[in-house]
Amino acid sequence: AILALLVCAPARAQEAATGKEIKEGAYSDILSVGDEAIWSVTNGAMSVRHKNLIIMVISPDDKRTQAAIATKIIGLL
Repeated sequence: AILALLVCAPARAQEAATGKEIKEGAYSDILSVGDEAIWSVTNGAMSVRHKNLIIMVISPDDKRTQAAIATKIIGLL
């Protein structure tokens, strides 16, 4: 709940700047990537924790492609 609150305010600022409506909060529904993965609507980035590493995938914008990239990186470790 705290993470969603932290993400909400910057999302409103991005809405005002771009004129595009953004969904609320961050999503932690990426269960198949690493030990824990969170995708944030604020910056469109995915953060993946694998053991003691944190991998952040910023580009491309597609959540599925970001998950595939993170999985590929983890596979190389």
